[in-house]
Amino acid sequence: MKYLLLCLTLGLSLPLTAPVADAANTTSEDTEDVPGEGGDSHLPAGYKGVVWGANSISVQALRGRPLERQSTASSHVVYLIEAPLPGDKTTKRVVKWKLWDDALMEVQILFEGPFNRSESRELVHKFESRYGEGNHEEKKQKQHYNWDRKTDLVVDEWWTWEDPFTTQMLKKNLGDNSWTVLRKSRVLEANRDRQQTDEKTQTKTGRVQGIDLD
Repeated sequence: MKYLLLCLTLGLSLPLTAPVADAANTTSEDTEDVPGEGGDSHLPAGYKGVVWGANSISVQALRGRPLERQSTASSHVVYLIEAPLPGDKTTKRVVKWKLWDDALMEVQILFEGPFNRSESRELVHKFESRYGEGNHEEKKQKQHYNWDRKTDLVVDEWWTWEDPFTTQMLKKNLGDNSWTVLRKSRVLEANRDRQQTDEKTQTKTGRVQGIDLD
């Protein structure tokens, strides 16, 4: 009944069941030579119970409120923006739900800063306690303070986790000491890449075929 009332509030016609993960809807032919074959998943296949492949209507229904729709230069891509509600006292979190052809394929979560060093270490520990040790990488550049002293300055830093279906990155934003989590579907990303390649090939072929010869 609560779900029905939510649908009526949004003014939307929704399926009675939640969408299933993209891997479950993919045939063996579709998954050939792409991620999603074999292995166990240890990362959430989506975010907050909204699974990969969910459409924009389902995302909003499962989140419990309408979200701001943001179009892009690509006809395939639409973002749904979820900002904190007025009066929310918890850690400020902005979520961008990325849909490709109206199927959820990526989620970006920004935890607004600033986080101090202790809080940053605690956040990394929180993720590694849940998902296991992440693959830690960083970029550095040389800094010169004195003629006889050099030090490396970290200019980018991130941790990654991956399973057959999902890739997750935790990234420290050094400019304002905020943090970003990027989580995306490996299966839908592979399908998107294949579709883009096919579209480029068709465009080039069509251009040649349209040339008139005398």
